[in-house]
Amino acid sequence: MDYQIERLINSAAGHQPVIDMLMVLLAWSAAPVVIALVVAWFSWGWWRNRPVEWQLALTAGLAAVTALAANLIVSSLWFRPRPFVDHPSTVHVLLRHVSDSSFPSDHAAAMFAIGFVVHARHRRLGLAMLGGASLVGIARVYVGDHYPGDVVAGAIVGALVSSRRSSAAGRLLRLIALLAAGKTLSPSRRAQRRTAAATRSRSRAGTRSRRWRW
Repeated sequence: MDYQIERLINSAAGHQPVIDMLMVLLAWSAAPVVIALVVAWFSWGWWRNRPVEWQLALTAGLAAVTALAANLIVSSLWFRPRPFVDHPSTVHVLLRHVSDSSFPSDHAAAMFAIGFVVHARHRRLGLAMLGGASLVGIARVYVGDHYPGDVVAGAIVGALVSSRRSSAAGRLLRLIALLAAGKTLSPSRRAQRRTAAATRSRSRAGTRSRRWRW
């Protein structure tokens, strides 16, 4: 079934130059473009002093890294040859790739992980990113590098990693972001926190002293 769907998508490759060019562009440039966007998002949030935004960008980046690590574990447990290796005479290859494991798709795992993290905060932008991740997944099948099942599995990995409710990885990512936020407080902000803590401590000491005299 997976191969039949792959043939349905990949069979058009090499016959439509404009579509071929667009699909190769999507399949090849998606990773560096998304990385650049996440870095720009983080930088913008940091520069504009918007902790929620830069922490979310950091969480999205860490989600992508976690998804890729999960893919590495899965692919080490089950090696699946790529379509052009399994079916060299029928698969049209538009984008050369090393003959490593095809399952799951790294592009799909990372992009869906980022998309789901963004969707938790910015619904419309997240939907747009998830739609873009789907297009990239189709493009990876079109150019002959993946089976559709690889893309679906990658999307599932990305969704599990980025889950804010049920995934331990998601909780860990939020914890790291919060710790990072605490470490990057400005000196004046740290002084304010120390002053507030000292005030609370003196207040509690005064209360205990009055109680003792009474």
